[in-house]
Amino acid sequence: MTPDGTLYVSQSGESGQGEIGVVAPGSDKTTLAIKVSGGSHWLAVGPEGSLYIVESSGNSVSVVKPGDAWVERHIQAGPSPVEVALAADGTAYATNQLAGTVSVVPALAPAPTHTIDVGAKAQPHGIAAAPDGTVYVAGILTNDVAVIEPGGTSVARRIPVGSAPQEVVAGADGTVYVTNSLDDTVSVIPAGADAASGTVPSGDDPGRMAVRRDGSVVVVNRGDKSLTVIEPPTAAPATAASLEEGAAGGAGAGGAASAADPANPGAVLSLPVMAGVAGGLVLCAAAAVVLLLRRRAAL
Repeated sequence: MTPDGTLYVSQSGESGQGEIGVVAPGSDKTTLAIKVSGGSHWLAVGPEGSLYIVESSGNSVSVVKPGDAWVERHIQAGPSPVEVALAADGTAYATNQLAGTVSVVPALAPAPTHTIDVGAKAQPHGIAAAPDGTVYVAGILTNDVAVIEPGGTSVARRIPVGSAPQEVVAGADGTVYVTNSLDDTVSVIPAGADAASGTVPSGDDPGRMAVRRDGSVVVVNRGDKSLTVIEPPTAAPATAASLEEGAAGGAGAGGAASAADPANPGAVLSLPVMAGVAGGLVLCAAAAVVLLLRRRAAL
C-alpha cells in the first residue's frame, strides 16, 4: 500500500505471465496491470511511493515510479533475492538468500553500492528497516536475526530468536517482531536491544506480518488459516480470526488478509500480504533444506 492508498497486488496473467495489479484509492477493481516475470514477487513501497518488486528469476529488483504502469529500472541484486525493505531515507536492502548477502541500493541509485555478508549458512530471508535506519535480517538456518546499523557495512551483532525465523517487521516505535515458523511463536525485540524480550504464541506456522496504524501487529498463520493480533506495547495476543478456505492468507502470491479495525469494530481493514515464499524462491539443495524446515507450511 502506498502513502496515497494505492494497492499493489502480485497476480498471474495469461499464459503464466507475471503481473502486478494496481488498485487505485477508492476503487473496487484492478485498474492497471504491470507486466513482470513469472513466479512469486515480494513487494515493498518506498517512502515517496515507488514500488519495488523482487524478481528472483532475474536476480534483480524492479522499480515502478508513483503513478506509472511500467517498470522504470531494473536493479541487479545477488543470487536469488527474496525480499526487499526500504529505509526512511529511501535506501533499499535486498536479501540474497543463496549468497547469504544483503544488497544495498541508495535512493534513486541504478545499482547497489555494496553488499553486506550475513552468512550463506544463515539462508537470510525476511528483512525490515526500523525507523532509525537499523536493518534486521532473519537467518532461517541459524535461528537468529542479524543487525546492521544505519550506514553500516557489516553485521553489528546477532540476536538469538526461535526456530526457523522467517519474516521480520518493525513498528513505528522501533520494536521488531520475528515469526519463528517452527516454534509457532513471534519473538519481540525492543528498539535498540541486544536480545529479544520474549515471545508471543501464534497460530500454526506463522508467516507474513503487517503493522497497523495503531501499532498492533497482525500475523498470518498459514497452518491453521488464522490471524494473530499482537497489541502494543505489551505484545499480548488479542484475537485470532479464522480465514475462509481459499483465502490467500496462507502463503500464495497476491494474498490479502483481513482484520477488524479497532477504531470501527463493524468495519474490516484489508491488510496486504506481500508476495513471495521461501520454498518457491530457494533453489537446488537449499530448497530441500528450507522446505524441510517449513514442512507444515501450506505452499
